[in-house]
Amino acid sequence: MLQCTLYASTLWNLGTAKIPQRPSSDGFSELVATLRLPQTQLPMFDGSPLKYWLFIRAFDSFVGDTPVDSAAKLNRLLQYCSGKALRVIEGCAVMEPQAGYLKARQLLKERFGNDYVISDAWVRKIVEGPAVKAYDKGGLRELADDGNPVSHEHVK
Repeated sequence: MLQCTLYASTLWNLGTAKIPQRPSSDGFSELVATLRLPQTQLPMFDGSPLKYWLFIRAFDSFVGDTPVDSAAKLNRLLQYCSGKALRVIEGCAVMEPQAGYLKARQLLKERFGNDYVISDAWVRKIVEGPAVKAYDKGGLRELADDGNPVSHEHVK
């Protein structure tokens, strides 16, 4: 009964700072820290090469690197893709789940995540984007931010 009360008390206090910290080797502290994080949403991916790495890293964090089966991962991948990206991978849904998930990831990388496609998309965005006048500080800053590799690093 005492163990049940202590467990319930610990669960009740998850949102407060009163939780005793255990060594991180047992994973308890990491679990508590994860539960305290604000809830986030996985972004949709429409096939824009400029958003590929943002999407795929978020997907891996929320789904791809978790210990769920390939069928669940494939279903989530299909759920969070739209437009061109969905059209490219929707045929993978009829495959065996493990093979379908791996093929869908491969297709997304080939079509939207290869270095040439991403570089070409950035060049087109800068070249075909709005014209920036010489004394337009805000426009020049936005152009510099778009061209800054730190702001949209896609290095693997």
